[in-house]
Amino acid sequence: VHILAMGAGEYFGANRNADYFPEDNLIKWFKTFESSPAHIFKHHINKNPEIAMGQVVFAVYNERMHRVEVIAWIDRHKGYDYVSRIEQGEFPATSMACHTPFDTCSICNHRARSRGEYCRHLKEELGKTYADGRKVMAINDGALKFFDMSMVFRPADVTSGVLQKVAFVSTSLDNQVSALGSAEQAEMLGLS
Repeated sequence: VHILAMGAGEYFGANRNADYFPEDNLIKWFKTFESSPAHIFKHHINKNPEIAMGQVVFAVYNERMHRVEVIAWIDRHKGYDYVSRIEQGEFPATSMACHTPFDTCSICNHRARSRGEYCRHLKEELGKTYADGRKVMAINDGALKFFDMSMVFRPADVTSGVLQKVAFVSTSLDNQVSALGSAEQAEMLGLS
């Protein structure tokens, strides 16, 4: 499946959790969706990769759209409910998770390695917009390691979700595995 993972803060703002991801940092670290690798989970239950229902295999930074997009596979058995929904034309919401060494407060520039070290802005005013237009956000400007691309009901990044099914694998009568590529799929739909 093709998934819109997340957008750059300069163009999409902070997400619902008041996390802000600067574009230059996404460009620097988006490939960790592949190298980490990021697994496909249900609702961020992500401590054990053995229960993952899939994995990200390719990530790209879409410079024109200022966002990270990924290609992932989903196991038909472990992710049956989502595979069925996608095959019926639904586009489930998704949400990523990543590790970062610190958050930076958008108001006082305090760096915190954990929530216990948060300044009063991030502890008490996270998401608040001041009268002068400044918004209290946790800026994710440290190294990022993306390890989770979950199917969720309510994503933190409101733009994040499955965009399309791009291929499928089926077994023919002689047990040869065949895949229908996106170009062939487009031709079948009369697209160029």
